[in-house]
Amino acid sequence: MSDRASRIQEVTGLYFQILQQLNHHNIPEWLELDLTFQQMKVLYILKQTGGLTMSELSNRLGVSMPTITGIISRLVERTEKSVKNKKGGKNKTIEKIEIKEALVERRTSPEDRREVKAFLTEAGQKITEQLDELNRKLMAQALAQLTDGEMEDARAGLSHMASAVSEQHSVFTVETVTPMLTRTIGEEESPLSAESAVSLN
Repeated sequence: MSDRASRIQEVTGLYFQILQQLNHHNIPEWLELDLTFQQMKVLYILKQTGGLTMSELSNRLGVSMPTITGIISRLVERTEKSVKNKKGGKNKTIEKIEIKEALVERRTSPEDRREVKAFLTEAGQKITEQLDELNRKLMAQALAQLTDGEMEDARAGLSHMASAVSEQHSVFTVETVTPMLTRTIGEEESPLSAESAVSLN
């Protein structure tokens, strides 16, 4: 391996190490959201793109049409079933269904009624913004530990990286859309559910 290739590998490893640490600190917040990993990826993709059809989402996530349709349906029709025992006389079991705020909505295209796109609702937008803000705070806390010289080195390096990434317009992957939901989570045991088994690569 050449010296340049070795450095690229080292920098890439450091990048994923940072993401992994940020994801680790975010796990309690993700658990409170009661969302699967796949659902979180869909929210971030829709935040980035504004709105997509089922086929477009299917292609970008690399999943089948039935799978993406199911994911979207659960984000649109969010219900939670809880079972409670009714006191008195005979103990009867009753089921209570709670309706949560929809995070995604379906809209029919005015140009073609057969085309339906998924968009974030206000609640869905708020969730992604909350996680983004948490990531910013965690990064700020880490940067505050650097010296002025180290801070300038980090600023210059990240500035170059941002420019290089922005030039890769033709490359579109889940990882470029959801920088805080990358395969670094997959390397650990994801707390978000079995839907996360689909590869991010």
